[in-house]
Amino acid sequence: MRATHALGCIADDLTGSVDLAGRLVRDGATVALHVGVPDRSTATDADAVVVALKSRSIAPKEAIEQSLRAARWLRAAGCERLYLKYAATFDSTARGNIGPVADALMRELGVAYTVLAPSLPEHGRTVVHGTLFVHGVPLAESAMRNHPINPMRESDLRTLIGRQSRGRAAVVPIDTVHEGPDAVQRELEVSAASGATYVVLDAVSDDDLAVLGQACAPLPLSTGASALAAEILRQLLAVRDNPEAPDSRRAPAVECADPGRAVALAGSCSAATAAQVAVFRQSARSFPLALAMKAGRPAAVAEALAWVRSQPAEPLLVYSTPQAGGEHSTVNVDSAEVEAAFGELAAALLHDGFSRFVVAGGETSGAVVQALGTRALDIGAEVQPGVPAAFGLTPTGRRVGVVLKSGNFGYENFFAAALEEIS
Repeated sequence: MRATHALGCIADDLTGSVDLAGRLVRDGATVALHVGVPDRSTATDADAVVVALKSRSIAPKEAIEQSLRAARWLRAAGCERLYLKYAATFDSTARGNIGPVADALMRELGVAYTVLAPSLPEHGRTVVHGTLFVHGVPLAESAMRNHPINPMRESDLRTLIGRQSRGRAAVVPIDTVHEGPDAVQRELEVSAASGATYVVLDAVSDDDLAVLGQACAPLPLSTGASALAAEILRQLLAVRDNPEAPDSRRAPAVECADPGRAVALAGSCSAATAAQVAVFRQSARSFPLALAMKAGRPAAVAEALAWVRSQPAEPLLVYSTPQAGGEHSTVNVDSAEVEAAFGELAAALLHDGFSRFVVAGGETSGAVVQALGTRALDIGAEVQPGVPAAFGLTPTGRRVGVVLKSGNFGYENFFAAALEEIS
């Protein structure tokens, strides 16, 4: 493996890693995406290397251990800078895991501070005076307030990181960002000198993030959503001895999946996915997995598999999304059991010859990809912003196509568009 990867990224869930890799590929960069920390080094000349973890909602100690293994592997692989990627809605709780993992990475790298930059303007995520907004609404007043796994009841990023880390936070205000990268760097230095461990970066536009990318490119560690990572990589590639800006390059073409049937699997509880499921059910044959789960996981998987096998035509949808219409919307089921059921169903469908899977929800995506056995993904074209198609090999050598989306991403026609992209 070469020793000059510009950026090494640690993502706290699979859909977040695919979002990040897709953003970098969109800009023309080459990206290697690994599902989990590889057991050994792998030969690649990619500009960026992304390691997808499943650490967002697990115990902080385990999240720290996974993230440090990823960081050490990336540094051994020759990554010049590290980036901790998390959701643009800062999905976490008072115990973590963003703060504990970032604290551990700073200790590992021997750095005194890092930045927090969850802004993702193309998805309506912005930060002003340290407060995170979702489509102009403070985070704590958005739909994320009632998220079933990580309910967000606070909008000020300084307060959020303060509850789950050992340091204190400062802010680079939007007026300073508008003064340019030199002003941002001066503010970072002042904040660090005053004892700040975290510096929240205001940003409301892609132009703001371009400024922040220039200012943060020299930092050993940055954290945030995919937008800042893309701008940092742009800067790192631009200053190489033989510079090629990412947007002037062409990412390698990605092959299609092997022939086979396709299915959509929706396990997200987000309002966005519920709307997408409701639209797709108007044209697709659908099976409500949550309702079947009342009989227990083995019975539910068997019933869903029998239903899929009995369907003479596509498109097909298996869903557990609440409020998607029908009796099942009021059924309360354990999220871990549903996640496991989707994984078992995906494995059975792969055995039946299915080769294309569209999956909604971070936890569901992780379970499905783990069940398929793919340890690396090639990133293809974006279906919709933040949601690219991806392709990987199973342990038996079959090439599968997947579209993995965060619950909050995508337009209402997402499922139909995604199935068409990998058809």
